[in-house]
Amino acid sequence: MLAPDVNESGWRFTVIADKRIRFGLGAIRNVGRGAIDSLLAAREEGPFTSLYDLCSRVDLRLCTKRVFEALIAAGAVRRAGWAPGAAHCRARRGDQ
Repeated sequence: MLAPDVNESGWRFTVIADKRIRFGLGAIRNVGRGAIDSLLAAREEGPFTSLYDLCSRVDLRLCTKRVFEALIAAGAVRRAGWAPGAAHCRARRGDQ
């Protein structure tokens, strides 16, 4: 079982080619269907490279501060090389 990932997870659990299962974004508390749909639509342009890139490409009316905090707390931004502790502090302050 792999942690959720903004660049790889779907709404539900996802089977990865080598028979591993990626946790679905829909199972993360405080992350709703609208926010996930916005994230998946933005991801069609390519993988997210930073937290700033993620924030700039999604609909911020659907992906609120609470959604970003939940994604960070669930570890969904780790794989892209973001430091979760630092990212969480910046999200709370409103910095990039």
